Parts: sequence; C-alpha cells; structure tokens
Amino acid sequence: MSSPLSSIDLVAAFEAVMTKGSLSAAARYLKRSQPTVRRQIETLEADLGIVLFTRSGNGLEPTVLATSLLPQAQSIISGTHAFARIATVAANTVTGPVRVTCSRVFASLLMPNILKSITSEYPDLCVELVSEDRVANLLQREADIGIRFRAPDQNAIIAKRLIQN
Repeated sequence: MSSPLSSIDLVAAFEAVMTKGSLSAAARYLKRSQPTVRRQIETLEADLGIVLFTRSGNGLEPTVLATSLLPQAQSIISGTHAFARIATVAANTVTGPVRVTCSRVFASLLMPNILKSITSEYPDLCVELVSEDRVANLLQREADIGIRFRAPDQNAIIAKRLIQN
C-alpha cells in the first residue's frame, strides 16, 4: 500500500503552520527554512489536490478544510512520536538468551546474587549459567560471556577487569 503523500514531513509542516500561526514561526519550530516549509505546504496541497491556506497580506489563512484536518494531523504527528519511542525502547531493551560461563566455585557462591540482580533489572533476559572449571571458547560461541580469573589468551576477546588490584 503506497502513501497518498510524498512525505510525512508534509503533515508535520502543516501541523506546525496551523499551531504556530505562520510559515516563519513553523520554520523556527521545525528548524527548517521558511521557503522549505512553504514548499512543503504547496506540495501537500498538490498531493491532495486541495487548498489548505489562502494567501493574504497577513500571511496564510487556514481554510475551513485545513481547520477540520488539524486534529488528524496532530494524531499523525503523535503517532510518529509514539512509533519512535517504541522503536527506541525496543532497540535498547535487553532481551533473549545469554550464556555465561564461570568456575563452579564462582557459580555456586557469587552468581546467585549477581543473577538475581540482573534478572530483576532485565526480566526479559534469559541467563543460562554454565558452571565448569574448563575455560569455554568464546570465539567458537561456547558461551556469550566468560567470567575468568586471568586475562584471556585469545586476542579477539574483549576483556574487562571487574575488580581492581
């Protein structure tokens, strides 16, 4: 399904002109130039085949149709903000499985409290704890995170010291 408009920015320009009262004020609000906002209004009118504003000596006067379209434009703008918010939250959400490997002693003594803290902060994270004294090969994806008591001998591994001497 294709959009009847060439750009969603046209709706934003329309909404800004309607709420700010002029092309110049809308341009300042949108951080665009006044000629750009004017072209966007002209393009919107051409795309829809309607007249939204009458030009007068005092600037643009909204038509009755433009006034009736304002709530829908505001809904569209609100929807784009919600879309961006949801996408941003989803991109920054920690979810899914992660395999952590560490020694048996560390796993039994320290990991329960660490895992409780992590899973309470990130409830959609599924931690699989692999407790073994052998060093898992992270490059071969035997685990996602390896807790070690020595520096890794594989150069491609990113290591972070958790406790300073």
